[in-house]
Amino acid sequence: MRKTILLTAFAAALALSGCKDDRTAEAPPPPQGMTDAAIGHYCGMNVLEHTGPKGQIILASRKDPVWFSSAR
Repeated sequence: MRKTILLTAFAAALALSGCKDDRTAEAPPPPQGMTDAAIGHYCGMNVLEHTGPKGQIILASRKDPVWFSSAR
């Protein structure tokens, strides 16, 4: 019984020791405003023409955000 408790405590301590993240997190970029150039990624239509929720993803590899005309 005592071995099981010690083994469980050791496994828990080992698992929790991997949770520390030493990297400094940088702030995400601010959202960009919609313009006439905002085109939906899948539909190819102007996002301003769609009603309802819209979304964007800002990728490090692209200058402009990826727009989505529906967030559902």
